[in-house]
Amino acid sequence: MKRMLWIILMMSIGATFTSPLFPLYQERYHLSSLQITILFAVYALFLLPSLLISGSRGSGWGLKRVLRISIWISIFATLVFMGSQQAWLVYAARILEGIAYGTFTGTAVAFLLKQTPGDKIPLAITLSGITVSVGFGLGPALTG
Repeated sequence: MKRMLWIILMMSIGATFTSPLFPLYQERYHLSSLQITILFAVYALFLLPSLLISGSRGSGWGLKRVLRISIWISIFATLVFMGSQQAWLVYAARILEGIAYGTFTGTAVAFLLKQTPGDKIPLAITLSGITVSVGFGLGPALTG
């Protein structure tokens, strides 16, 4: 359970660490307020379908495989963010991060519950929720 909670924490940080950087992107790439809003929104636009699809993919491909794929997509998205020299790359990275975290979220909880003994499931659910909240707070705190 500890390893999975650690991974959930890292993915939650990765999903939110770019938010404080939006003003820098706006200045560097001369983006309008609307373009920044779209940059924020594309994450959710791609997260939701990924979240909905990940359950069936986890059942068909296996939970570990889907988790690995989502982690690699997240790593790639981070590398794209880091190396972006044009605005479209920031948008692409944000889309990839939405896909990665959407795919990861449902699959990670399913995997965590599958690996947890029955009497520890309420604890696992509670700890995963706390871990996500901490990660969502740490991401912007680390980059802001």
